[in-house]
Amino acid sequence: MESILFDTVELLSSTYNVSKVLDNTTPGRTINLIESEGVDGAVIISDRFGTKTIEINGILIGSSASDLQTKIDTANELFSRKGVNLDIIPDGGSTRRYVVRLIGAVEYDRNFYNVDYVPFRFSCFVFEGVGKDTGSTTALSHQNTTLERDPASSSDTINLLGSADPKPEISFTLDTVGKLDLITIHDDDSGEEMSIEIDQDYSNGDEVVVDIESQTVRKDGVDVAYLGKLPEFLKGNNDIHITYQGATYAIDQEQTDDNSVGSVIGNSGGVTRTMAQSFIAGQSGYLSRMKLWLQKVSSPGSLQIRIYTDNGDLPGENLVSGASGFLVLASAVGTGAGGSLITIDDSSPDYYLRKGVKYWFVVQTTNSSGNYYNLFGSGVTDYYADGKALKYDGAVTPPTDPNDWEDFSGTMADFYFETYNGQGGAADWVVDYVISYIKRFL
Repeated sequence: MESILFDTVELLSSTYNVSKVLDNTTPGRTINLIESEGVDGAVIISDRFGTKTIEINGILIGSSASDLQTKIDTANELFSRKGVNLDIIPDGGSTRRYVVRLIGAVEYDRNFYNVDYVPFRFSCFVFEGVGKDTGSTTALSHQNTTLERDPASSSDTINLLGSADPKPEISFTLDTVGKLDLITIHDDDSGEEMSIEIDQDYSNGDEVVVDIESQTVRKDGVDVAYLGKLPEFLKGNNDIHITYQGATYAIDQEQTDDNSVGSVIGNSGGVTRTMAQSFIAGQSGYLSRMKLWLQKVSSPGSLQIRIYTDNGDLPGENLVSGASGFLVLASAVGTGAGGSLITIDDSSPDYYLRKGVKYWFVVQTTNSSGNYYNLFGSGVTDYYADGKALKYDGAVTPPTDPNDWEDFSGTMADFYFETYNGQGGAADWVVDYVISYIKRFL
């Protein structure tokens, strides 16, 4: 043993003369089993390492009886401190730091002849069950990343050392956010993944830290929600890759099986109609492109498409208060029979959609008699299981009372539509991506 520091006090000294430290004993392993009546053996459900106890033995030496008593008092105070560092450097090894507190008593084997020396022993409780390196090790560092997939193919293999399973931190510093709207960590060994939603609350310079030990994700020190399962790391080699989303267009939701039935949006025959379609986002990110099958009749105004929240399976309110949403100029829509597929882009998207959440398109135009659009969909066949079409006939568009919406499935089950993540063009973000960890020892 090269050094034993208890709260910075060296125990390998002429005062404490430590002769034994049982730090190499592992914490106890607990195994959870299920046993079945009449069946030999058992099924292992889970296992884990628990807490650890380190016994320390030594001889306390003073220069006189009174000096020994003073040193006993000093030792009792020292060893009774709570949550202190016990730093042990074994022969041929590096420092292992245990956070400890006294369990049981400090015992002195003091006989009548122990005038200026006395053997002692005590046990330290390690509630974490492991010792740790005193410094952090960088396992991977990719600076100024501008990729959509890192690495571009295959995986990064990182080798994590120590005798206990590692608990690294994965940090992302967003030097430039740009179009970035989702970061996904892929555990290529297990197939699991987790995602961080980079929405309108993020800005240049923000740091996001995925802390495997505390099972948290923090943005500039504040907990934030995440999707999926945090990766699990094992001793030795681990395979991982990162994807950054927000540039390349990627289709998310669609109903493209049928566009045989059209319905008016606008004023036809003195009736003003607004339409709505629900959908469930399959991936988080900004909605920046959508496609609808449309036909123009006469000279309507622009077509406006806003995204609404869900309120009991009816459109609620504009997802972003005051947002104008998508605008389709009348000049972009043809008059040909049966309509055509129209691509609608939003170069500065307002609507950040979250995976698994239901939303509504609310589609309307100006009230001008005889000037309207036909929007096409699937007829009565329900090709899109995660949504439905509604209509509202009334002068106030959309209705102020959500209950004024009417089911339209008897005529049109769903719009013909496509939604997209990504804003197109090249990736314009800059990210520093680092995996670091503190070696852990049983």
